[in-house]
Amino acid sequence: MANQEIEKLLTLCRTGTAEEQCKAIVDLEDLRAREAVPVLLGLTSSPYPGVRANVATALGVLGCCESVAPVLLSLLEDPDDLVRVDAIQSLEELRCVECVPHLMRLLASDPDGLVRLQAAETLGVLKDRAALPSLTAALRDPDEGVRSYAAGSLGQLGERGVMPELRALLAAEQDPMVRASVYQALYQLGDEEALALLLDGVDAVDDLTAATMLNMAVRVIRPQQAELLRSRLQALRRSRPGLEGETESLLRKVPGSAPG
Repeated sequence: MANQEIEKLLTLCRTGTAEEQCKAIVDLEDLRAREAVPVLLGLTSSPYPGVRANVATALGVLGCCESVAPVLLSLLEDPDDLVRVDAIQSLEELRCVECVPHLMRLLASDPDGLVRLQAAETLGVLKDRAALPSLTAALRDPDEGVRSYAAGSLGQLGERGVMPELRALLAAEQDPMVRASVYQALYQLGDEEALALLLDGVDAVDDLTAATMLNMAVRVIRPQQAELLRSRLQALRRSRPGLEGETESLLRKVPGSAPG
């Protein structure tokens, strides 16, 4: 039955309307139908951006770096912003390190802020130190999201030599999420005082932003600072009702916390 369903979906990919193709691609992805990859590769030249975007996403799930990286790299030149974003995400999913020079170029010059943001994030995930100069330069990007993700990726790369550039950004930066990302990066690079500064920023933002910042802290916390984070979460649980559920959940993730 599964094989029949897959064949039906592949037929729709070959002969259906753009809308039918998009749905079939998503269904093939959900079915983990790796045999669909050759057909999907043929759809990367579709005139419909939605089809190309869905293909880019599906290739990250169904393909392997060796077989689909060349096509995904070509999609980095697609005229549609979303296609480029989805191609970057799939290259990240497949851990295709050969994309690093291409992502560095996009980070420096792509006209779309979301594409630059995704390039900055993926460079951090891939952890190639060749990206350090590009990520450092992106701290001056006009888009606050790009600056935030560039800072976060510099923290992931673990190169302490970028700490002066991160601190210089703090001197001029007003956006709370960018500042939080810089503090997170500085903490990852060994500045233990940066954790308290990240947590202090929670008091000045709305609940949704505060929850994001608290999650950032929990993701990078080291056991020796766990008590500081735990006490801050407990205080917020009492003082900010809108964060009660989030803080309850995060408290269970802090190292050394009792289950339940």
